[in-house]
Amino acid sequence: MQLHAYEVSKKAAGYILELKERIGTDSAGIAMCLGLQAEGKVELKAILDPD
Repeated sequence: MQLHAYEVSKKAAGYILELKERIGTDSAGIAMCLGLQAEGKVELKAILDPD
């Protein structure tokens, strides 16, 4: 996942949109941010047989 933050500023020629910051993470980072305790890797058997 990538997040981009932009800034709009007024210059002599008009308004300009500039990239302010760019950050990113993977599925493990997203799970950590959400506080998930689940394993991201699920076996096909667990999906087909929920018991």
